[in-house]
Amino acid sequence: MNKFFRHPATNAVGLAVFSAFYGVIFLGFSPRLLVGTGESQNLFWQAWDGFLLAQGLRWLAIILLVLTAIALAILLRHRSMQDEYQTALLLRCLSIAIVLALAAIGGFFALVLLDPVGIVSKLTLMVSVNWASVVLADLVYLLVCRRRCYHDHPPHPAPHAQAPHGHRPENPHVALTGVVDAAKSHAAGARDFDLQ
Repeated sequence: MNKFFRHPATNAVGLAVFSAFYGVIFLGFSPRLLVGTGESQNLFWQAWDGFLLAQGLRWLAIILLVLTAIALAILLRHRSMQDEYQTALLLRCLSIAIVLALAAIGGFFALVLLDPVGIVSKLTLMVSVNWASVVLADLVYLLVCRRRCYHDHPPHPAPHAQAPHGHRPENPHVALTGVVDAAKSHAAGARDFDLQ
């Protein structure tokens, strides 16, 4: 399973398909969404219904699609395989998104039981929270967790240029020793010449 999530393409394809699915629904059904304002006495739900009637769902979809495009651009920029540390952070962020999605489903069910009026607006809010949690969790991973990975695991310095084939780099100590030996040999030869 970890090998499956180590490739950035897995994250990119999953996020693209998820956002495309919700984007088509939000943009396609936003003009047809009719919610009855005034059915609920709660001010929050009245404001949410007004937001939906003012084509707010369309703008919410555009914002989330833009955030998805930013995440995909970051993923396409870093195509290298993720190590185990980065994979564990990604799974942690996705786990948080899953917990938020499950909490949204539970909250939706509780709200319907408490107040069965305005089910469409409540369902729309739940789906919006679900989509936003996945996109934002992925962005948190890419913008924050990857930065932590860079600081905790800095890239290795680039190796020095390789010497040409068949040519071994000369050891400075060996080269200096050779120069000293040549100087000694030259001095000894000069001394022998003087003695003669």
